[in-house]
Amino acid sequence: MIHSFDKKYMKKSNDMLSIIPVKDNESVSKNIVNYLDFLSYRPFNGGTDEDIRNYIVEYYINVLSKLDPDEVMKKIRFTKLISDERSNSIAIRHIVSEWLNLYCDELVTESLVREDGTLERVERPDIVKYTLEDTIKSAINDMKGFETLRGFYLYEKSEKLLESTSRLESLTGNDLEEVKNVARYLRGSAFECESAFKYKNVYVHTFMPRRPRIIKR
Repeated sequence: MIHSFDKKYMKKSNDMLSIIPVKDNESVSKNIVNYLDFLSYRPFNGGTDEDIRNYIVEYYINVLSKLDPDEVMKKIRFTKLISDERSNSIAIRHIVSEWLNLYCDELVTESLVREDGTLERVERPDIVKYTLEDTIKSAINDMKGFETLRGFYLYEKSEKLLESTSRLESLTGNDLEEVKNVARYLRGSAFECESAFKYKNVYVHTFMPRRPRIIKR
């Protein structure tokens, strides 16, 4: 799980790695990772709801659309996202958090630091989630019947992997069954994700292949 906080919490977070876009001359603790590309974009300087929507669309087109969510999650797992903006305002960390929530199976929470130093989990502004999801789906020509971006993403990965595997088998004559099992697992995960969304609180049995075992050579 990844946590998102306003910068005030940084003083209390030296026990864990944190990620924050900072200026060159800014003093930060040794546990801070500076200038990750997706967090060093120009900040939102306030405005109307329309300005917020335009900023989210701009940020998705210029930054997030060029990144792989699973790869980003691998890099920042067990970290905290921290920035100057308060939890109830609009910040890049909010957009990144919602993007990961839409695509990955790990929750990125938002917390507010009370005056007494205790933490309170809060919801991000709804405009971030709805605008980002609508923007991504509008950029996809065909969702292949999927309603969740996570399901569609996994299904697309499985299709591309099966396609490239088939091409390699034709060229080399080798049987790449292990790789095809990975693709089948991704496809099964895609349908499991979609079932969980469509049938909340209802158990639905669907075909889920065994997780493939990757053999190191």
